[in-house]
Amino acid sequence: MVDTFERMYFLLFNSITDALRELESGNSKLAMEMLTEAQQRAEEMYIQGDETTSPQQKTGER
Repeated sequence: MVDTFERMYFLLFNSITDALRELESGNSKLAMEMLTEAQQRAEEMYIQGDETTSPQQKTGER
């Protein structure tokens, strides 16, 4: 799951950076679309990562 969080972080960080550039250029609609897409992709990554986690990993059991 750590790998999933790392990938989500990079996805969101880069998407936010790109959206900020669009805001600076006056493209607020595009920036909003970019952020919405990044949010949806990160959520999907989280859900998929959670599905591959065993019940023991979820509770911290060994």
